Amino acid sequence: MEYKAGLSIDEVRGLAEGLAITKLSSNENPFGPSPKAVAAAQSAIGSSNLYPERTDSKLCDALAGFHGRGLAPSHFFSANSGVEVLSLVEDALILTGERAIICPPCFGAYSQSLTNKGCAIDKIPLSSPTFALTWMRSCQRSRMKHG
Repeated sequence: MEYKAGLSIDEVRGLAEGLAITKLSSNENPFGPSPKAVAAAQSAIGSSNLYPERTDSKLCDALAGFHGRGLAPSHFFSANSGVEVLSLVEDALILTGERAIICPPCFGAYSQSLTNKGCAIDKIPLSSPTFALTWMRSCQRSRMKHG
């Protein structure tokens, strides 16, 4: 069965032809939400009518304090989703027309986001018996372009 991103657990079970399925994509968890997360959500619901702060400074301060090890608040940032983080990294590192390598099966947003930025995409399946060689050739092709 080929994985299709974005399907609900019921849709995946329907395609699985009786196989036992544990779906771990889309931030799903077979054990349900953490009791701490449920308690935090219940606690926060009372102020959900108020607009949140404009910056993530309190979150960054808390993360730096929690992790310690010489980390400062400036080492952290927040975003609305993993897709937004991916887009910010791409904005910082990738120029229109550059090549990118993705390794299916992977998060579907990788390909879409890179395409939106005008990148050429080399898809190298992780299951390919020639993965390392194909990957090296793709990297060489990219370096030659910028050489």
